[in-house]
Amino acid sequence: MKQLWKIIGLVAVVGVVFIGIGLALGANTGGLYWSRDGGLSVGSRNLSHVHYTNLQEFNNISINVSSTDVRVVHANYFGFEANYRDNSNFRYSFENGNLTITQDGFNSSQVNIMGFGNSEREEIIISLPRNALLDDVELQVTSGRITIDQLDCVNLTATLSFGNATVNNLTAQSAVIHTTSGRVRLENTTVAGQLEMRASSGNIHITNTIAEDFEIRTTSGRIDGTGIVANGLNAVVGSGNIALTGILNGNTTARTTSGSVRLNVAGSESNYNVSTSVTSGTVRINSERDRSSIINNNAANHIDVHTHSGNIYIDFSS
Repeated sequence: MKQLWKIIGLVAVVGVVFIGIGLALGANTGGLYWSRDGGLSVGSRNLSHVHYTNLQEFNNISINVSSTDVRVVHANYFGFEANYRDNSNFRYSFENGNLTITQDGFNSSQVNIMGFGNSEREEIIISLPRNALLDDVELQVTSGRITIDQLDCVNLTATLSFGNATVNNLTAQSAVIHTTSGRVRLENTTVAGQLEMRASSGNIHITNTIAEDFEIRTTSGRIDGTGIVANGLNAVVGSGNIALTGILNGNTTARTTSGSVRLNVAGSESNYNVSTSVTSGTVRINSERDRSSIINNNAANHIDVHTHSGNIYIDFSS
């Protein structure tokens, strides 16, 4: 035990020494880095900056970057600005109405293992006029955040390996939002066709959103939705709860392996056929326990809810 504490103390001393060296070298915008070739470096790492305003109107956006945040904002012009590392292979082009931004591999040949002070983040900001209507918007980020403040497009695809996606005020014909590890948040959105949201590990939150068809999946996390208007919805969770409130027309399916399901449906029970099944748990429909697992009202709308371990609650507003 004494030898273990000696090792811990030695590691702490070495850490303090590195911090001192970093601060002495002005590492307030950098840190201690482990190079991929096996070396260590201490000090600051500068960001380059580009800023274009009043660009010619572009119809398509394609962004494929590594460790960078991406944000789409409202402005009075078409433009973009970016902060990026000098050695990050950052490239951009405007051609035939297309804005393309790429960044090869990781953002650097070094990995930050100890930061000092307030390190600046690499970031891309796309500026669009409020009345701009784009065709295809593709945003792909390896590690970072995707934030959309306002966007009107035909097709949106936003994918992340590690990081959160936050989308507000989106109008689209179709939208796909995926993250492998992170949270997905969607608000004030209208999608004329299919809206697909997926997370392998993370929660999905939906507020005030209309779509013809919802496809919502997370392996580990919860699905929360309020103010939903759907003509079809499929929600699937491996481990976690599902809670949805809104107008659920057409076919609504909610499934979870381990977790509870709660649906607050705007409408009358007589307008729905209901099917439920639970292996370990209870079922309540309009607060009545142990209702029949199948309710056939010869209705046009269908609700199917299934969970292996958890409870099911379905409440109709009238």
